[in-house]
Amino acid sequence: MEAAGLAISAGSLLLDYKTLRDQAESPNGLDTHLTLGEAIRMLCALRDDRERKYCEFRETMDRTNTYSSWLEMVNNLEEKAKQLIKEHAERKQRTVVLRNPFSVLPNKMKGETFKALELYMQVIDVMLVERPPERVVKMYSPNIEEYETLKGPLNSILHHLKEDRSSGVRLYGKFGVGKTAIMKNLNNHADIATWFESVIWVKASDDYSDHFSTRKMQEDIAKRLKINMEGRDNFKDRIGNKLRGKKYLLLFDGVKEDLNLEEIGIHPLNESGSKIVLTCREKNVCPLLVSHSVEIKQLSYPEAKKMFQTFLGKSRNYRVMREVIEYCCGLPYLIEKIAGAFFNLYTEEEWEIALRNLKYFPQRGDRAIKKVYKQIEFFCNQLEETPKRDCFVHSALYPGESDINTNCLLDCWTAEALCDSRMDARQILQELKTRSYLKEGARGPPGEYVRMEKYLWNVAYHKLLADDQRRNLVKTGELLQHLPPAEDWNHKHRISLADCNLRGLPECPDSPMLFTLFLQNNRSLNRIDTNFFEKMGDLLVLNLQNTGIASLPSSLRQLKKLKVFYLNDCTSLLQLPLEIGELSNLEVLDIRGTGIDKARDPSLQKVIFREPNLGPWAPFPNIGCLRCLKRLSVSFQNFDNENFSQEVLCFCEAISEISDTLEELLIDVNTYRILCNSVINVVRDSVATMTRLTSLKFLFKKGIKENEVVEVIKVVADKKSYYFPEAADVMSSLDLNAASFEVYMGCSISPHRTPELRKYQKYVKICNMQGSSGPTPQISRLLSGFNAIEVVDDGDLEHLSQFEADNLVGVQGCLIEGCKKIEAIADGDLKILDSPMLPNLLELYMKKLPLLRSIWKGPWKAGSLVKLKTLLIEDCTEIEELLADSGISSKLRNLRKLILTNLEKLRRICEIQDSKWLSLEELCIYGCPHVTELPFENQNAMRLKKLILVNLPILTNWANVVTWLALEELQMCGCDEISMLSLDTDSTRNLRKLILYDLPSLTALSTDASLAWPALEVLKIRGCPRLTKLPFGCLDSAPKLKFIKASQKWWEEQRWHPMVKRQFDRFFHPL
Repeated sequence: MEAAGLAISAGSLLLDYKTLRDQAESPNGLDTHLTLGEAIRMLCALRDDRERKYCEFRETMDRTNTYSSWLEMVNNLEEKAKQLIKEHAERKQRTVVLRNPFSVLPNKMKGETFKALELYMQVIDVMLVERPPERVVKMYSPNIEEYETLKGPLNSILHHLKEDRSSGVRLYGKFGVGKTAIMKNLNNHADIATWFESVIWVKASDDYSDHFSTRKMQEDIAKRLKINMEGRDNFKDRIGNKLRGKKYLLLFDGVKEDLNLEEIGIHPLNESGSKIVLTCREKNVCPLLVSHSVEIKQLSYPEAKKMFQTFLGKSRNYRVMREVIEYCCGLPYLIEKIAGAFFNLYTEEEWEIALRNLKYFPQRGDRAIKKVYKQIEFFCNQLEETPKRDCFVHSALYPGESDINTNCLLDCWTAEALCDSRMDARQILQELKTRSYLKEGARGPPGEYVRMEKYLWNVAYHKLLADDQRRNLVKTGELLQHLPPAEDWNHKHRISLADCNLRGLPECPDSPMLFTLFLQNNRSLNRIDTNFFEKMGDLLVLNLQNTGIASLPSSLRQLKKLKVFYLNDCTSLLQLPLEIGELSNLEVLDIRGTGIDKARDPSLQKVIFREPNLGPWAPFPNIGCLRCLKRLSVSFQNFDNENFSQEVLCFCEAISEISDTLEELLIDVNTYRILCNSVINVVRDSVATMTRLTSLKFLFKKGIKENEVVEVIKVVADKKSYYFPEAADVMSSLDLNAASFEVYMGCSISPHRTPELRKYQKYVKICNMQGSSGPTPQISRLLSGFNAIEVVDDGDLEHLSQFEADNLVGVQGCLIEGCKKIEAIADGDLKILDSPMLPNLLELYMKKLPLLRSIWKGPWKAGSLVKLKTLLIEDCTEIEELLADSGISSKLRNLRKLILTNLEKLRRICEIQDSKWLSLEELCIYGCPHVTELPFENQNAMRLKKLILVNLPILTNWANVVTWLALEELQMCGCDEISMLSLDTDSTRNLRKLILYDLPSLTALSTDASLAWPALEVLKIRGCPRLTKLPFGCLDSAPKLKFIKASQKWWEEQRWHPMVKRQFDRFFHPL
């Protein structure tokens, strides 16, 4: 029995507790080792029973601390008992048996026996507890390390999550682009588990459903956090209570509409440093929840090929493989699914058949391909509203993956009444682009063209064929061997035979219900039968662009309802028929690049028409009859002809007959912009009085920028914008007494560089007006009619006083940017400066002025800049002192906002003793490494509300700043030499936000250890290692405090009184 040691067999008979207790207490110590062995065996049997119970629930339960301690003691006691019994056996073998019951070894065994019996009888009320939620629940995630297109967005998200100011990130991109794959990699990233206490994945929708309900998302969160959701009430409160005080990361996948986190039970994220990352297809989802957006692009072809081969699982190189991969459009989702569909195909022929099936869904294809398209079709069905869905399907009339001119698209949608107005059509187009149903085209400037991915085109195409009882005929992009028979044209609503090498048309198809006919890009189509249009009375859209037709048939007169007519690039078409004047409902006409341009040349008219001097616009008769025409596109190709000026004048006279209806005019000119100033002026002045005109554009084929579009007139909300090549043109053409207008000289109409200037009614932007003697008198006089001016990239301007002070009296807003010679706003030494300079100026923005040295040069002129409220100076490398003249700050008595950014040589703003900031409310200084002092002393900035100082490494003069009665926000970052803020009771009276980052020398905020902070709500501290005590005497000293954000280590090292620190612990959130 002794040799058996401590092994426990199934047949062991355990003595009961009372017997063992009696034996242990017996004075006879001969059998002490047996009693100990039995006691240990009984205790271990109990332990093993309890451990089996734990193993049964170990997936969800943990041992309690009490049970863990008991278990540790049992294991330790077991080891100790083994040693004692082993020692007893060894002594017995040496025949050294101690008969003395009081010898050491028996007493030790007796003591361990009592301990074993005590542990055996110890009652453990709760042995197991539910395991707390893990920080991160790992998910299967595809490896994206080798795909920079996917890896880059992941790194961007990680970067934003590290930023303290970031509230969240929106990860957006089209269907199947890999958003969920990136999110799963983010969930599993090693850094995430160290940054957040809990990472919560919530699926907001799936591929086959609308947005999940709030209850469904609450259940997912509750399951993740192990919250008991039994019952029907207080779900929101239970989730909120569980998350309160924690720093967590929310990962919402598949967001399709704005989230209401509060309704779910999630408190404002910024209270605890928690953040959110969400995936969506649209860029504008949840704008209030996120501070950054990251877009996912499609994979490049090399990346797509590599991923396709990876999913395929073996190296194959069939001839059609590139076409298959390109069909996937760089979308990981399609790559995975289509690679799976091709997995078991091993011959070139099988691949070719599968590719054809892929293209001709839904008529053909195996189950795998149909499953792919089922999901794509569901994505397309997300366009719930009829106008959006109809516009999307209509786009399949164009060949797949071809560039579609956006104006053409909008014209067709509007003409067919798929939407209520052109403005509505433009909004739908933008939404289709935002939601990735359409994407930016491959040519032209941004916004001019769009295209549809091939896989989406397939779905739209088959929806188009299925609609309206097969009343659409679409054969785009196909090399037609035979002309569709005339009966195929019968009773059709839409017919598209674009890009299909069409050579002829039926003589007189019976198509009374046809309202859209696309025949563009068929160069071999050179004739249309005389009666072709006889039975198309309902036709609304006719596209003959880039065909080989030389004339139009007389049956054109039957198209009484025609609204949109494209003839551009029909180079063989020399003349429009007289019947064009009978198209009484025509709204859009494009004749750019036709042979009509040649026919306007008098020297060629005799050859072409056998009749000289017909007039330059004789080939375009009856234009005045088009009383509904809204958009006209023409071209001037005879610029080198001596009669070109006459041609332009005749054109302007011709379109004057449609001045009551014309809204948009586009003119192509086959030359350089610089050679067309006179043409621009003539046309602009001719059409400027047209009451409904909203846009005049010129497209210049030649120049530094090919196909440069210059907008000459633009009207938005009754405010007109004009482009003028030179100042003299403005003076002679523009009525400066008009209520509101914008003028662009030397540059096309463009968005404002400084949005704040938009609010002014009369605005002028002057670009590249360089001359040997500075501003011309014409420009100077011109400025007298404006209240907002921008001067950009002027190489000769030295100061604004060159425009003469009297001409600037009415200016209220001003931007000066990129002017290489400007040294100051004004030069007081100039004799011409006999009046106050800019006396009504409210806002002044100065950017990228490499020679700027001060605001003012020379003696101050009384009354100058007296109303200035906002002053911004940015990227001016030479300025050393902002206000060099003594007492100038008091002269700027209305200045409220002063912003200085990236001024490398700036030492100070002005002399402290001379500074009086009577109205200053906001001072922001960023990246000025040589600033040593601020212009504040005692009570010279009594209205200052906001002070932001960033990256001022040698700023030291801070002690003089002692009283800011109105200060509400103070932010300091990267000010290495600041050791004391010296805040007092007056300075903290209204202070709501205090942010201190990277101040290595800072030791104290105030000399008063119990300073009152009656308004403080937000306190953020980072990188201030020497700041070891905050001046909070008790909780009552900061009654409005919402949170303190700092590093955990810094907070733990604070040298507060323990009782005071405990009061503020609940406001602390780790950065």
